Amino acid sequence: MRKMLSVVLLVLLFAVPCRGAEIGENVSMEKGEDSESAQAIDNVALAEQLAELGRAQKSPLLLASAAQILSSAGTFAEQKQEKAEEEGRTDETKAASASVEITPESLYAEAVAAARAQNDAELAGILEAQSRVMTSRGRVSGAAVHRDRVYGRDTYNVRFTGGRRASISITGDGDDIELYVYDANGNFIGSDTRGHRTRRSVSWTPRWTGNFRIYVVNPNGRVPYVNYRLTTN
Repeated sequence: MRKMLSVVLLVLLFAVPCRGAEIGENVSMEKGEDSESAQAIDNVALAEQLAELGRAQKSPLLLASAAQILSSAGTFAEQKQEKAEEEGRTDETKAASASVEITPESLYAEAVAAARAQNDAELAGILEAQSRVMTSRGRVSGAAVHRDRVYGRDTYNVRFTGGRRASISITGDGDDIELYVYDANGNFIGSDTRGHRTRRSVSWTPRWTGNFRIYVVNPNGRVPYVNYRLTTN
């Protein structure tokens, strides 16, 4: 009887799909279906890069372009992400640093100021008019934003849909910050760590719907913490 039971169990084991895809890496080599929220995150990252370049070159046109791209991204829903772990927390404080927030309005204001600094009153007037008629920021993109601060390393478990492009970005307060992504099985998915940067992003396509572990890291031991904005689609 025991032998027959063992045979039945073996038959059932091989008859039922083992869902082996959920044991391997949860990342697909095929490009997944894009979504409005993933594209919105890309637009924000592009706008921030253009804004940084515009400030460096004192270019009102680059700043205005950044404002238009950021406006097209729509608004992000505030969604509190619960930390799975938090490491390195201390009671230390640091001097106030740059805000992690930029808006289309603030970028247009910078563009107008840059145009006036170049004594281009006509361009300043055009940019002011563009800022007044800007209306697309009322549209909700579907992306979610969470604000926090990292002392050593913050860990989040975030669920993404299989077959659709997943996108994560973090924007710090000016200090260096790093981003790592692993799947639920501990497989490395991607990271953004090169150079000294305050903006990081990782995109990939999950093979199946599941949780991913997100690590936000403060790599600079001289800085007690970094304020940041975490955006996910």
